[in-house]
Amino acid sequence: MKKWIKEANSFLFVATPYFLPPRSIMDELEQALKRGVHVTILGPEKTDTRLFARPPSYQKLKMLVDKGADVYVYNHGFFHGKVLIKDEEFMDIGTANGDSRSFFLNDESNCIIYDKQFIQKMKNSLKKDIEKSKHVDPSYFESLPFWNKWFQNVPEFLQYYF
Repeated sequence: MKKWIKEANSFLFVATPYFLPPRSIMDELEQALKRGVHVTILGPEKTDTRLFARPPSYQKLKMLVDKGADVYVYNHGFFHGKVLIKDEEFMDIGTANGDSRSFFLNDESNCIIYDKQFIQKMKNSLKKDIEKSKHVDPSYFESLPFWNKWFQNVPEFLQYYF
């Protein structure tokens, strides 16, 4: 994933139910934003069983929002999509979440797609999901409950277990 982010020229779309990427992925996303790549992240507003995974993701999402990423939280049920689209020419879709467990621990299965028509169909579908989502700005993070703020700074090595 790091290589694909590094190669992005204009557009990155990341959809994941659990946004807990390791520092190396965060660094590449920040570099992409500095290069002028439009980064959009879509995730759920409500989580399922990973209650402790949400607070550390807020910290990472806030860093990206502060640097210019568009972040959306889906609020019509639980969003469980797992997609990365790069420059509308490449798509990764499958079982891997946007977290360290999926990258380094779990056995995941993803498909790499280069068919531009299929990618456009998926992009249109994700646009419909964004229409059912809330755009996140810095005030979103300020209004989080206390326990979310308290758990935001969980060390990254512990995030593997979430």
